[in-house]
Amino acid sequence: MKWKLGLSLKKIAVKEKISSLFADKIKEFFFIFSMVILGVEIYVQLSGADMPRTAFSVGIMVLFLLFCLLEIVFKEFVKAEIAPLLNILPVLVILVLLGNNQSFTFFNRAVLVAFICKLVWAYIPFKNQLLIYGCFVMDLLAIYIVFALGCFRGDYLSDKLLFALLVPLTISALQRTYPFMYFAIISLLIICLPMSENPIDWTKVEQAGDFLAEKVLNTTYSISSAFGSSIYETGYSSFDITGGKLRRSGRPQLILSSAENPYFVYTDSETGKRMKLRKTIYLVGGLGVENDQLEDWQSFLEKQGVSEKEAKEFSSVSKVNIDYGYINTPDEISPVNTIELQSEGNEVVGGSASKAHKKGYHLQAHFLNIDYGNPNLMELLRKASQESLAPEQEAALSDYLKTDGCSEQMKELAKELVADKTNDFDKCKTVEAFLRKYPYTTNAVGGHNQDSTMETAKGMADIADRFLFETKEGYCVHYTSSMVMLLRLSGIPARAVQGFRYTYPFERQEEYVVTGDCAHTWPEAYINGVGWVPFEPTGAYATAETYSWYQNANPEIESVNYEVEDIDVVEVNPVEKQGKSLPLEIAKITGIILGSLILLIGLLFGGTTAIKQIKYHRGTKEQRLTLDVEQIKKILVKQHEDTFVDRGLLSDYVDIAPDYIKEDLSVVFDVYYRVKYGNEKVHGVSQEENKLAVDIRNKLRGRGA
Repeated sequence: MKWKLGLSLKKIAVKEKISSLFADKIKEFFFIFSMVILGVEIYVQLSGADMPRTAFSVGIMVLFLLFCLLEIVFKEFVKAEIAPLLNILPVLVILVLLGNNQSFTFFNRAVLVAFICKLVWAYIPFKNQLLIYGCFVMDLLAIYIVFALGCFRGDYLSDKLLFALLVPLTISALQRTYPFMYFAIISLLIICLPMSENPIDWTKVEQAGDFLAEKVLNTTYSISSAFGSSIYETGYSSFDITGGKLRRSGRPQLILSSAENPYFVYTDSETGKRMKLRKTIYLVGGLGVENDQLEDWQSFLEKQGVSEKEAKEFSSVSKVNIDYGYINTPDEISPVNTIELQSEGNEVVGGSASKAHKKGYHLQAHFLNIDYGNPNLMELLRKASQESLAPEQEAALSDYLKTDGCSEQMKELAKELVADKTNDFDKCKTVEAFLRKYPYTTNAVGGHNQDSTMETAKGMADIADRFLFETKEGYCVHYTSSMVMLLRLSGIPARAVQGFRYTYPFERQEEYVVTGDCAHTWPEAYINGVGWVPFEPTGAYATAETYSWYQNANPEIESVNYEVEDIDVVEVNPVEKQGKSLPLEIAKITGIILGSLILLIGLLFGGTTAIKQIKYHRGTKEQRLTLDVEQIKKILVKQHEDTFVDRGLLSDYVDIAPDYIKEDLSVVFDVYYRVKYGNEKVHGVSQEENKLAVDIRNKLRGRGA
């Protein structure tokens, strides 16, 4: 009775141990999954990559589990320390099979990330401490990302998953009395429960978090300014900027929403295929609705005899909703050529309010979307700009013709650039093309005078002079200052405008986040009879011709010493056309990968078995007996119906052995003890003893079969 009670207690202990190990593995999985979701979001924010967050994160963890299972298999053939490294074999197999297939680009990355996560986690020495304290670090990081970057707001399934994973990890770290599985069950319930149509109103909490984040960010900026830092952070600002070193920022500044597609559709004349081209929108601050500009445009179309049908080829009326994020300005920020601007149903008058707008300020804008890269429109602009400005026009635009501070060499350059041009539009395009050859860099300097800014003609002239003839590299401030001054020296009214330049993704979304990285400054020239026309001299951005709706083929951008913005063009609905082939391709590759993994495991099994056989047959009698005893022990444990606890005693194995071999098994075990603890030279293993061990092993295998 005591024996049965002791065995029962041992079984309970083993089950508890297995349950505890399972809970630990679940906890580790939750922890790594949380890190993956956070890492993917940070990567998206820093790189601006357009990737499916949830699918990518889940894919990584599925592959991570696959590598965990393979590691268990590998441990049967090699030492536990080496097993994680063998995962490189299936990784190489998968990468070779997929190759450069564009349909599986993210899958390739997921494979590598999953392998790295598995490798790091296998050899990290302080797992327990990391599981306890690491979740608090992830909590703080997630909170910061929510309020500083506007992410994890429930737009993606991964947002819900992160919350469901971090909650049990945090509670478990704070309260270690209860097993982790209780908290894991809560997590699963959170994931399974549907989201309410009327969610909890967290407005007050969000406002408090936004206020704290804004105060921290503003305080940081104030501290850097107090110490005279010449490093600027990308984002919307005034023209009080010197052109010093620039630091990129992914902080959300505007949120756009529109019912329209984020791309144009055109027919490629060479292939006949329907293609999609991503839209680009310029949002300007401080101008609002320019009625004079709209009147000039209407007059231009009438004078050129452009019909309504012809005008639709290069212009259309669009609508966009604009919400302010982390941006501190009284300026109204709206698209170029805004026709109508409203806020909460009220018409917005002027380009700037009396005080700074708060986060969440909402604008509705109707604007005239003009394709300035359309070849037919460009020809009309050339024709219209052949006439010179009338004296009264020059007087009205005198502020945009100021050239204070321009050096003689800049005047000579302007004269040389436009010497053979007969109209103002071609002069503008010539200056634009010339400046685009200068390398782009954010590690730049301003003018010779450190106080020179874009607020005055003299300041822009100083910034431009140093950029054009000395440093010869810079960013939008330098390009814009240079083009404005060169155009003014050529007799063309020009101004600098500030705002944002945003290129939409191909995928239609409810909201489009315009970050500080999208902040931009560009020049506009006043073309006689047309009005203000924008240009893009900054080399890192594509010109209007590149993202024109009027496309015959995607034009190539001249390659210079910097990376030019990529304006993607894809075929319309490629997935729909591949509706049948894509699933087949996925199934085919999946089958090949699984087959390759099975083959790999088979080779490992066959190889290790062959090595064991060679080792057995070439070993001494004593070595063969030791190998036979180990095999006999494994077979007995496998065939035993109840849970077996190895206490290190061979007699326990005799107890669970079949009656018909117990006597012979005891003899073999006695020989094993004699070899292991006795004098091998005196008490060796005889041929009969070896044969007896082999017979027992074969009988047990036959019984199991």
